[in-house]
Amino acid sequence: MKALLVIATMAGATASATAAPTALDAWGRYVPAFDLKYKTQGKSMVYVPQGHFYFMVENAESDDIITAQYFEGTKPLGAELKCPVTVEDISGSSAKLAVTHNCAPDLDKHGLSRAAKFTVKIGYRQTAAGTSSPNLAEYTFSTVGHAGAGGTKEFHIDYDFRLGEAWTHITSDGNLNLFAWFKEGRTAETSASKGKMRCFLGDKKWEFSEMTNSRWAHEYDDYAKAKGDPAKVRWTFQYFFPTGDAATWIKENPGDYRCVYTRNGEAEREFFFAIKNGAVVKPKCQSGAKALISTPPSTTYIKQVVKTAQDLKYDAGAYAKSALFGKAGVAAACGF
Repeated sequence: MKALLVIATMAGATASATAAPTALDAWGRYVPAFDLKYKTQGKSMVYVPQGHFYFMVENAESDDIITAQYFEGTKPLGAELKCPVTVEDISGSSAKLAVTHNCAPDLDKHGLSRAAKFTVKIGYRQTAAGTSSPNLAEYTFSTVGHAGAGGTKEFHIDYDFRLGEAWTHITSDGNLNLFAWFKEGRTAETSASKGKMRCFLGDKKWEFSEMTNSRWAHEYDDYAKAKGDPAKVRWTFQYFFPTGDAATWIKENPGDYRCVYTRNGEAEREFFFAIKNGAVVKPKCQSGAKALISTPPSTTYIKQVVKTAQDLKYDAGAYAKSALFGKAGVAAACGF
């Protein structure tokens, strides 16, 4: 099975207007992502990376474009791309969400059959208004080879840097979602949905639903040691939500929260954030004119501590070196 990206969309989000186009690191379950557009030649996959990008834009129009310049190392993969957007209205605001999917270099001209490191620089152009905002965000990531079915050579994007990333999001009805990345295999023990989340505020316990959902997944099958079913590898963006009237709880219970995710008899992950004036407090990396992390007000980057990971084996140092597609030292910058 080839590398697969599973996408789910979100509705009913709220955000305040922003004066200039902003490339988002997250908006609830929306996150920038890459997968591979590919074909098979002989015994090898030939591929190019393709991006999924999200912008908050004042007065965005359906004929705007997201610009993207792809590089393999320092070599451009063709000219700068002009990727069309889908625009979604936000009730009560002139700011809109502009989205593009499958933004990729030409496969026939620039397809690769080797592992590589990529850089992508993106900008935004408001076509009718005649304004262009280049280099609003830069992403770096790498591909790795694995054994495909029938002795073929395939490739996938290494997403180990995602493990460590966590967010909260306040929905339009005042509910709270908590998001985190996991790495799963074929066994039930590594399934993120097998765990349980709950939060504590002093001696108060905030129960979360037993049901969880995955909003992004990157997966592939590795046939290197297959004697039947291949090894399954899957990075999943899981979200958790509290039971009861979360909007009222948030208003009535300000303070410092510690959330605990348990799985397979272990207190595996802890998450830390504060609530004040009915909102999750932003860390210092999300504030100021040159914030390291860009989100609308409803989404907040939070501290995660992985204590006894039950995930499929992953590079535990990848997050510190290249979180959020190439940002080193994110935890320190956020004050975590």
